Amino acid sequence: MIEADKRKAVFLLHQEGMGGREIARRLNVSRNTVDTIIKQGGVMPEVQRTRQVIEEQLLRRLYAECDGFAQRIHERLTEEEGLELKYSTLTRMLRELGISKPSKARCDRVPDEPGAEMQHDTTINTFERIIALNVTQGERTLPSVEIDEDFKKRDSYQQGRLTDPPDLSNYDDEPENNHE
Repeated sequence: MIEADKRKAVFLLHQEGMGGREIARRLNVSRNTVDTIIKQGGVMPEVQRTRQVIEEQLLRRLYAECDGFAQRIHERLTEEEGLELKYSTLTRMLRELGISKPSKARCDRVPDEPGAEMQHDTTINTFERIIALNVTQGERTLPSVEIDEDFKKRDSYQQGRLTDPPDLSNYDDEPENNHE
């Protein structure tokens, strides 16, 4: 969708006598878009969407007859009832009316409840995370880590990382062509 400012610019340039191709080139839009905007007078068209209503009893009957297959319900509504509606609209209606089957849980072992899944605390330092991982994995001994005092002064260590960010500047240069 073209923003209102760009529509206005297209229309004003057209009124000043600029050709459609030049407008399209300067504003980086297609020629067809320029033509459409000019035909609309540079104003956003008012789109009135009507909410389609289908009788709940009809949907319930078709749901039972089609064994809950929404694609088949959609086909029958289109072919037999002569109703034109998008598949996504049909599935929304089935959900809103509580007709469609509830979705299955993700896993039998993990309850599908908000907040029930394990949350990872990313605020602790890297070494504390390593220790916590070893403890949860059942390790009896913790790794011994010696940290150089100079390394403790680095920004990467202060921010909880084990290394400095990589220097990627050597990839910025174009490769030399040695093939002659």
